[in-house]
Amino acid sequence: MARDPHTKASVARARLIGQLRRSDETGAAAFAAVLAACTPTDPCRSAACPVCGLAFQATAVALVEEFIRIPARAIRNRMTAITIVPASGIVAPEKLSVKDYEQVGTQVVAAFAAVDLPPTIIGLETSLNEDTTGRFDNHWCTHTHSIQQDWLSRAQEDGLKDRFLHSEKVRKTVECLPLDRRSEGYNYPFKFERVRRVTVLNTEHPTRKPFRESRRRELRPPQAVNLALVEHELGFSRRLLTHGIDERHVRQRLEAAGWGRDGP
Repeated sequence: MARDPHTKASVARARLIGQLRRSDETGAAAFAAVLAACTPTDPCRSAACPVCGLAFQATAVALVEEFIRIPARAIRNRMTAITIVPASGIVAPEKLSVKDYEQVGTQVVAAFAAVDLPPTIIGLETSLNEDTTGRFDNHWCTHTHSIQQDWLSRAQEDGLKDRFLHSEKVRKTVECLPLDRRSEGYNYPFKFERVRRVTVLNTEHPTRKPFRESRRRELRPPQAVNLALVEHELGFSRRLLTHGIDERHVRQRLEAAGWGRDGP
């Protein structure tokens, strides 16, 4: 039976604390102490804490409700989920930094403005990509998931694709899907899980020739430590971005929910 999100987040935090304590990376032991001291009454509010990440997800979904879903009722509940995977977000495993997040975020927000998208809320994240077939080197892939009012026009979708050209490692840089009312779609841009995407060659399908496919796995301990230290520095305020929404109103809502400041 699948664990509920709160149990999953607690288990993920305990695992990360152990990985940090066993690491010799600068700052790992200190950050492990921060996570170990995190409690419901005194949360650490680190963007790398899975438990605080789950709480922040609830706040982000409330923002989507206020600024996207409720206004969308006037246009027959038309909304779109957009995933952008810029080639600029690809970096070697040991090179990930806050600047990579900031660069991708700036690039995506600028593109949304250039093609005149409706109001949009954007979540920034990264994943570790491994390729067991040897086609690509391992790399971090920083990208965005967004939820916007209304559907995209053909010109808007083409405009985004023109700004995020595919590369050898990223074949599908832009994906736009009409969004239904299932809660998973609103949670996804702000999920607390961090994963390793492993590409394998599937040779066991009974009716198909061998083909490449991606499978989700837990991050290896050094990868988890690397990512946690970067996200702790990043903070939630730089993981949630907006387009076409009054930034002051968003910040007011975050502060009212206790997210006026990231980290301890």
